[in-house]
Amino acid sequence: MKKNGSMQLSINAIVILVMAIAILGLGLGIIRGIGDRSDQFLDFPVDLTERADRSKPVANIRDSYDWRIGSENELGISFYNQDTGICNDEDHGARIRVNCGDSPVSFDYIQLAMPVAQGSAETLRAYVIPDDSTEPGRYACRISAVCGENQQTVASRQTFIRLN
Repeated sequence: MKKNGSMQLSINAIVILVMAIAILGLGLGIIRGIGDRSDQFLDFPVDLTERADRSKPVANIRDSYDWRIGSENELGISFYNQDTGICNDEDHGARIRVNCGDSPVSFDYIQLAMPVAQGSAETLRAYVIPDDSTEPGRYACRISAVCGENQQTVASRQTFIRLN
């Protein structure tokens, strides 16, 4: 009887150990998958018809955009960091901002800060979401590359945005 009881206890211990390892592996896989997806959700294709350079620090901004209010609108621009050290920060690198001056338009953004070394160009991507309270219409706006913790504008270009 004693041998059978101890054998049963060892089998139960092995089964519990195998199940614990499987659950731990599954949990780590899920966590790693979530981390990988955070970079991929902004991996939409950007058709770079022009690259930014020293003479044109922001490029690939069209003359006009048609965006839907309350929707995620893809925006990809090329940004050249001329000499701003704050754009090379991992946590507060370059980001996109849209400003429509005095008009009552506000935006939310889904994006990651992109470190851009001095003297190099990178593609900045963002989903720009016009606030639901925004009135439909055509607005003169500036699309800017901003850097640093205070989101200092380092380069911008004017465009027109039609919101529907």
